[in-house]
Amino acid sequence: MDDAMSKEIKDWLRERLSKIEIYKASDKIGVVKQENRLFVYYRRDQSGSRLKKLHFDIQLEGEEAAYINSIEREEEYRGRGFGRDLYRIIEDFCRERKIKRIQLTSSGTSSLGESRMKYWESCGFSRLDESNQMVKNLI
Repeated sequence: MDDAMSKEIKDWLRERLSKIEIYKASDKIGVVKQENRLFVYYRRDQSGSRLKKLHFDIQLEGEEAAYINSIEREEEYRGRGFGRDLYRIIEDFCRERKIKRIQLTSSGTSSLGESRMKYWESCGFSRLDESNQMVKNLI
């Protein structure tokens, strides 16, 4: 991956993230290529202190799949739709790049106390098996 592609991805994400109420221009967007994988992340910068949890991490493996490693929000941002906003940005990013499917491992509970599995099903995901692995086919 060259610097132009990295800049294009960062600019694309920054433009979409800027439409979310909680976005700050100082937030970090990163793109890292390792072998045949591309890692994309968004983080809230806390000036050297431990990062507050407002971020997402995704891993792309060619055009086959994107893996959502995490989408997290600090307590103050929960229950207000920001997690869904971050997810929609990830899905749009994958669709524009013709990624075939998005996968994730669901764990924990939502801000409403419901299983996150139920939340992901409401976003169009289905269980791969009896584990917490979930998938959404995009193509």
